Amino acid sequence: MVGMAVRSAHSLGMHLTNANNDLSDAEKEVRYRKWYALYNLERLTTVLTGRPTAIHEHQYNVPVPTSVDEHTLAASALEAQAARGARSSSSHGQQRQGPPSSSRSSTEPLTNNPPSSSMSRAASRIGPQPPNKIHSHFFLETVKLNKICMEILNKLYSAGIMKRRWNEVQEIIQDLAARLNSWRTNLPPVLVFGKRQNDQVHARQVGSSAQWMLWIHGC
Repeated sequence: MVGMAVRSAHSLGMHLTNANNDLSDAEKEVRYRKWYALYNLERLTTVLTGRPTAIHEHQYNVPVPTSVDEHTLAASALEAQAARGARSSSSHGQQRQGPPSSSRSSTEPLTNNPPSSSMSRAASRIGPQPPNKIHSHFFLETVKLNKICMEILNKLYSAGIMKRRWNEVQEIIQDLAARLNSWRTNLPPVLVFGKRQNDQVHARQVGSSAQWMLWIHGC
């Protein structure tokens, strides 16, 4: 099933950077996160089954997800879709006299900065703001960890490793271990291992990251 999903994503072009100027940055980010959700699932399946991956790093160029929280992102994407639908309806109802008024859907960049007023207004219409960006941070850090995990599989568990000398293998191991340690050192404070988490969802996410990293180290 995962393989079929990957094939379908490839056929839809989800593995490529979206250059459609009609889509807002938020809508593109939602699309990118869908790709990386599949990416994470495929990586997990590959590690657990020991089978070759169906997603090769050099065959996709989707940007790494931002840390913008899902609530603000979803609200901004919905607002952009609504604005585009309104413009489409207006263009069919009357002849366009000039360029449409500017809106967030094409002019306002999506960054890790605090959400704009338009994004805040849209967010307020779909519910209260979550207390922090824990979910987006967890998703982003899982993507980063899975990239390292795949390097471990490709460099240490491929058929070509048998042709390398032991001192070369040791250098590879040291380099990968350093990357894992760097990933852990640069974790956001909300995901730091060993820090007490009052929220059970946060605690499970931190525990999941720690368990996954320890399992990779054990390899």
